[in-house]
Amino acid sequence: MPPTPKPKTRTHEGNGQAPSPVHEEKKSGGKGREHSEKPSQDRRDRRVSRSTTGVLEETEAFLQTYMVLTNSATLVVALWVICAWIFQTFDRFPHLAITSPEKRCGKTRFLTLLSYICRDAMNSANVSPAILYRLITQRRPTLLLDEAQSLKRRGSESSEVIRELLNAGIDKHSVVYRMGGKGYKEVEELNLFSPKVIALIGDLDDVLSDRCLPIRLERKKSTETVEKARSRLVRPVGKHLAETIEQWCEENGDKVSEIYDEIEPFNIENDRLAELLEPLQSVLSVADGSRLGELQEYAETLGQCVEKQSPKIQLLAACRNIFRERRAKHIDTEDLLSELVKRPEDPWATWSGGEPMTARALAHLLQSFNIKPEKNRQQKARGYFRIRFTDAWARYL
Repeated sequence: MPPTPKPKTRTHEGNGQAPSPVHEEKKSGGKGREHSEKPSQDRRDRRVSRSTTGVLEETEAFLQTYMVLTNSATLVVALWVICAWIFQTFDRFPHLAITSPEKRCGKTRFLTLLSYICRDAMNSANVSPAILYRLITQRRPTLLLDEAQSLKRRGSESSEVIRELLNAGIDKHSVVYRMGGKGYKEVEELNLFSPKVIALIGDLDDVLSDRCLPIRLERKKSTETVEKARSRLVRPVGKHLAETIEQWCEENGDKVSEIYDEIEPFNIENDRLAELLEPLQSVLSVADGSRLGELQEYAETLGQCVEKQSPKIQLLAACRNIFRERRAKHIDTEDLLSELVKRPEDPWATWSGGEPMTARALAHLLQSFNIKPEKNRQQKARGYFRIRFTDAWARYL
């Protein structure tokens, strides 16, 4: 079927809502025709261009019809959605993290769109952790977690349970243990491996971000336009696209599996990220191998950003620069702290409750790399030897 041209009439609406075409009721025999809740075939087909030749292009077109996304973000999300249909093929499968700096950036709309095209999508709102665990082990749904900023609240039992679910849920063979059975007297072994989408305001902590592919949303500009996402119109389109994705996966799943077993991960410094991208890399190799360069560029850019999010990595880099600048073999603790707080691009000037970093805080961060303060050769002052950093610099920078 040839593509149906989109309507030219558009209007802007507030609160980041997209413009929409104006539909007029048709009349027959002098009487108004009753409005049908079922969208016509013409209205369904115009949402995703029939001229696209592959499932990847159709998925990207669907997303960009209703969301303002960069090309790289669209590619990653489309690949992730396709991979989620065959996630059991992979040893590890990353979460998709949708973040925004503020409200009204489209997170809920994005989750709604994903619910139409993902395999067995399930919204986790108002579901207890116990039920969530059982649903995952029984159904392996695509789990959609909205307003996940509550995960940042330490000490909350519910938040800690969800964090455990997310931390263990990317590994095909990872399990957690819970009491179950009759009278909750038996230990159950639960595997929580399933596709998961996390949406929140702000950023994830280092542990969770290391298990996610991030997609950052911004509030839509007045000059940016997308279609209005009426559920009764978009849901049938999404259902049709989901059927197309499912069929593609049935026809190409074996090819993806073969490539996944033999694939060389992207050559980037972040090994974890390279491993998490292997499922997307495998699907893209089958769907459109000519675009692997786009995914590689995303990986390289993201790899740099991920490292910047870790305070420990920032501290290692800052210490390396200070030792280079001073050409020193040993720097006293007080001198090192003095140099660190002078660096405006780093957080050390306000690290300890708004005050400059303390010697204790410095030692605490560096001890993870087996770097400890020691007295200098004159046994007069405690500080840090350059040689103690070299192994960590070689491994993490």
